[in-house]
Amino acid sequence: MKEVSIKFKFTEEQFAEVQDEAESMKMSIGEMLTESMKFIVKDLINTRNNLKEEQEETMPLSRK
Repeated sequence: MKEVSIKFKFTEEQFAEVQDEAESMKMSIGEMLTESMKFIVKDLINTRNNLKEEQEETMPLSRK
């Protein structure tokens, strides 16, 4: 398994909001941000793949 580290910078107010959200999910801030980023990346990849498939399906035969 590969590991990537990301550094987040928050204002005090942003940090408090993130901390409250993580606590409401019974997670640490790191766990919540990790799970959120995994979801965002999976969604981004799926969206790009779907758009690519749609473009290939609507492309005229002469251009394929």
